[in-house]
Amino acid sequence: MVGDNGTFVKEGNDKKETRRAALYASLLVAVPCVVHIVNACFSLRLQRFGLAPHDLRGLSGILTMPLLHAGWDHLLSNMPPLWVLTFGLILFYREKSRTIFAYLYLMSGLFTWSIASAGSVHIGASGVIYALAAFHFVTGMIRRVPRQMAFALLVTFLYGGFVWAFFPSLYRHTTISWEGHFSGLVSGIILAIYVRRWGPPPPPDPFEGEDEEPDEDMEAYWKIPDEEQPSSSVPDAWEGVGLSETASLGIYPNEARIFAYEKLIFTSSQRIIFFSYICGHTIIPLC
Repeated sequence: MVGDNGTFVKEGNDKKETRRAALYASLLVAVPCVVHIVNACFSLRLQRFGLAPHDLRGLSGILTMPLLHAGWDHLLSNMPPLWVLTFGLILFYREKSRTIFAYLYLMSGLFTWSIASAGSVHIGASGVIYALAAFHFVTGMIRRVPRQMAFALLVTFLYGGFVWAFFPSLYRHTTISWEGHFSGLVSGIILAIYVRRWGPPPPPDPFEGEDEEPDEDMEAYWKIPDEEQPSSSVPDAWEGVGLSETASLGIYPNEARIFAYEKLIFTSSQRIIFFSYICGHTIIPLC
């Protein structure tokens, strides 16, 4: 788990942070549920306090719109994704998650108020949901932190079908607020780019700097004069066999490999042997 200061803390705290994120996400989701239960039980008709575009009196709907829903189906369809996306936000950004959520909440509502048609009233948490989904996806792609990338892929898998809600022609004869969905998308993308340096840093690369360290043994080896360097050893099986063309074989005192695919003449037996590319000092006759 990653702390706020960018350091890695013990895994024992990982479960604690997960429970904390789950608790806070549950408390946040409980707010619109309680509002809807009270509204349904007492027939308060709170939906009239939703967001009214291009009306100064409707600006208060920026705060109330995500808390109000048209019915139980509307509420139950929004709460699971809201919980998942809020859980991920708190888990990755901890204390800064409150600032991010507040920005997404206000930006999505303000954009909806700006672009939606006058005379309509918009309710529902879908604008905030789209803002959170876009935020998670963009941050996962541009920050390249493995856990955030995995969460971004999970969001895409679970809620990738949300993309169809951006097309107004599909909802011409319905009451679905595509303006709220689109406003949430834009808000999430903008904020993800703006706070791209926030959140957990990528884990340290265990191989970082390994290629930059010089090999002292190899450096010392190549500084030894040729006549003092150990010669390549020949296996016992080949002792006593004279090679008339050792240069063509490619055996040199400084070489650790044999790069040869040549015909060699053994003066003692007059046989022709072919060799292939061989690593190390082992010589393998192919025929």
